[in-house]
Amino acid sequence: MSQAERRGFERVEYAPGNRPVFVSGGRTFEVVDCAERGLRYDPRGEPLPAAGSDIHGTIRFRDGREVRVEGVVVRAGRQGVAVNFTQLWVDKEIIEAERRRLRGPGHSAR
Repeated sequence: MSQAERRGFERVEYAPGNRPVFVSGGRTFEVVDCAERGLRYDPRGEPLPAAGSDIHGTIRFRDGREVRVEGVVVRAGRQGVAVNFTQLWVDKEIIEAERRRLRGPGHSAR
């Protein structure tokens, strides 16, 4: 079973230098990957939030779109901070637009 099937939502993975940012608690973090119902961000040496902590903020995508999100921390460690969205999440259309942007011109979304 693929990760997409287990999660129910496909994630967009970002390379360094091409990442949106997650703004939360007055700090800005790079988004490592993002899906409709969650994200993983790089804490960049900041203190890690505890698993189970509520978190909220705004994702700023590179095309200028901003999306407010709310969720709960499910994991925090060297691989980043994983958040499952609970109240506010990312629309599927935005995830598809990000997928097309990363593929570049001439590619269609699947």
